[in-house]
Amino acid sequence: MSGAPFKAQPRLKLLMQRVLIVDPSAAPARALSDLLRQIAPCQVWTAPSAGIGFELAGRIDPHLVLADQATDGAGFTRALRAGDLNCRQAAVIMLCAEITAGGLIAARDAGANEILARPCTLESLLGRIEAVLLRDRDWIEAVSYIGPDRRQFNAGELGAGAKRRRDGSLSADAARIQQALHILAASARLLHSEPRQAMRSMLAQTAILKSAEPSLAARATAFEEWLATAELAAVRRLEIDSQVRRLTEPSARDGTSAAA
Repeated sequence: MSGAPFKAQPRLKLLMQRVLIVDPSAAPARALSDLLRQIAPCQVWTAPSAGIGFELAGRIDPHLVLADQATDGAGFTRALRAGDLNCRQAAVIMLCAEITAGGLIAARDAGANEILARPCTLESLLGRIEAVLLRDRDWIEAVSYIGPDRRQFNAGELGAGAKRRRDGSLSADAARIQQALHILAASARLLHSEPRQAMRSMLAQTAILKSAEPSLAARATAFEEWLATAELAAVRRLEIDSQVRRLTEPSARDGTSAAA
């Protein structure tokens, strides 16, 4: 095999020092470990189930996770994304015997970065690892979805048709601000039913909005200060709605509505 695919190896050496494989089959897990170590020197741990994998992830703080889809890889990924582990944003590659439309959607919607058919070759594994570790993707911190931006999900030819396209009338920055406003409003509606994730989501969107134009950034700062001092358990729905409107309505007049 030519050395061309390994041009990114020096960078990967720093980005995949600790790898977790969640797979009940020992032999395929060992084969995968061997391939990983050909790509970059790394420590590899294996777990035979999603539950053990989650427990192990909390101890080793992996940079990269490869999870077998047939062993509740989707459930593992959702739990990882919604949890409090330091590695909750770690890159996740879902492994499957065959990539189907249903399997692709399940992996994407669980919060996986990529999906890879097995048995995989060194080249196909390297391609997916480069995609998840070397290419920046926006992180979405909503209530109904937590993970890398699904519009940038890639699974080769099958995945290409599943991607959503940005509104061509908006710049990338404007689309990002619009999305943050939309997610913030949706999260506020779920504050009492999903308080923990709704709060985490609202704070994440506020951080994005503070990088917007000065007027919106100032309103985002004011909203963040209100969140820090409000007794949210006792906040009535009308009050949170009022606070969200103060943040979003002026931007609607500027042409960056929070509407989906």
